[in-house]
Amino acid sequence: MRGNSRVGSIPTFGTTNRGFYNAELCKGSTVDFESSSPGSNPGSAAFQQYHFSNEELLLEKHETVQYNPIGVFHSRFTEPETTPVQGTFAPQTTGEVEIDEKYLEGLKDLDAFTHVILIYHFHRAQGYDLVSQPMLEDDPHGVFAMRVNRRPNAIGFSVVKLEQIEGNILYVSGVDILNGTPVLDIKPFVAMMDNRPDASNGWVKPPHMQDIKNETSKRASGD
Repeated sequence: MRGNSRVGSIPTFGTTNRGFYNAELCKGSTVDFESSSPGSNPGSAAFQQYHFSNEELLLEKHETVQYNPIGVFHSRFTEPETTPVQGTFAPQTTGEVEIDEKYLEGLKDLDAFTHVILIYHFHRAQGYDLVSQPMLEDDPHGVFAMRVNRRPNAIGFSVVKLEQIEGNILYVSGVDILNGTPVLDIKPFVAMMDNRPDASNGWVKPPHMQDIKNETSKRASGD
């Protein structure tokens, strides 16, 4: 498989006096993930085609994958260095997901779930390293074996508790997301499907996880 990816344009969000998402000002805002590979056809339809030839899997990509944010995240966390590392260890932290009102109908029945999965764009991340040393860890690891924000495609996700929904605002807790983060999608967390009791934790060992818990508690308390 050949080709490489990089983060493309970063959306600019319009704001009201309260700093909330303004759909009218945000028209045309996009998150682009651009890629290049030999034989790509810029004029082709936006889909991926897989070809098997001489036992080699070739992935033919269109030039750009483009997403339009469905809303924006609001929290008191404005800097990565003071944002909780993992929201599950900071259940007292809160935030709001403000959805563009044109997607309001899509929230139907979401309030039946206690937790949701937020998928978002790391709008403050720049560049990436394929191998780097993660936070509070001595050994380097591959970018796809970590959850760092500096990635080939700067996409993140968080599982948060859904406290309530009022209009186009989702009130959530257990957050680890920067204020102003563009939200790309929302999915319900379904324990019967999403829990994996037999999952391995890989290189993440109990002492490292304890360090993460301690750092998260420190940041969540504002110390």
